[in-house]
Amino acid sequence: IEYPQIEKFPNKKIENKINSYLKKEFMDSKNGTCKDYENNDIYKSETTYIINNNNKGILSVVYSSENNLEKSAHPNNLIKPFNFLLSTGEIIKFHDLFNKKSKYINKINYIINKKVKDEKIDAVINNNSYDFYLTDKKLIIKNIFSFHALQSFDVEIDYSSIIDIINKNGSIKTLLK
Repeated sequence: IEYPQIEKFPNKKIENKINSYLKKEFMDSKNGTCKDYENNDIYKSETTYIINNNNKGILSVVYSSENNLEKSAHPNNLIKPFNFLLSTGEIIKFHDLFNKKSKYINKINYIINKKVKDEKIDAVINNNSYDFYLTDKKLIIKNIFSFHALQSFDVEIDYSSIIDIINKNGSIKTLLK
């Protein structure tokens, strides 16, 4: 079993903290995917990892896993993004990206629903938090839909379109410097 790990980081305590978190999350996800299978079921899994950002003290990793039980109609896909502050090893939470006094969730839901409508998908999204990763120029929202046919639907949001709601001391602001 392979999972992403950082190496040769100047601060071993932070390196171990991030690596322990990634290992735990990966193993918890794998165990959750396999929990209902019988011992004699044939199960195949293929996992990939992408570093989407390793810039300005922020690390964004996305792992994708296609898990297939031989007798199932379609695979079970798992897409999980992780974002870390490299100065502390802390995970970046969605709500920490935004000014708490702004009505950020209304604006984010509006942007997501506009993209959903533009794609002619008959759904209304109204969540309070999202899986995400950060790039140099965009916030990428993942796992908007949990069902197989639309699981890969992502929404890319340019930072310039949400500048009015970002946390002035947060990770997006750091990427914009």
